[in-house]
Amino acid sequence: PIDAVSVARPSKWGNPFRIGAPGSETAEAAVELYRAFLVTLEATEQPSHDLAELSGKHLACHCQLCDAHALGKPLGVDCPDCAPCHADVLLERANG
Repeated sequence: PIDAVSVARPSKWGNPFRIGAPGSETAEAAVELYRAFLVTLEATEQPSHDLAELSGKHLACHCQLCDAHALGKPLGVDCPDCAPCHADVLLERANG
């Protein structure tokens, strides 16, 4: 959608944990590291990462989605065929 917010690298919302790096060998591990990173940012009240900016918005990333969700995966949908994405974490945190 035209009003989507990019959360891909190199945006401020990009996941700094790359798949294949030590500690984040899988997409699942990279997402969990991002989840912990985001909690740390929230605890320190980093103004650059105010999740209110993302509330109610569409998020765009480059993670692979399955054919059924090729046009977007709705909030709260857990699909084993879509690659895990840190955007799911952002959506959960921004929208409660």
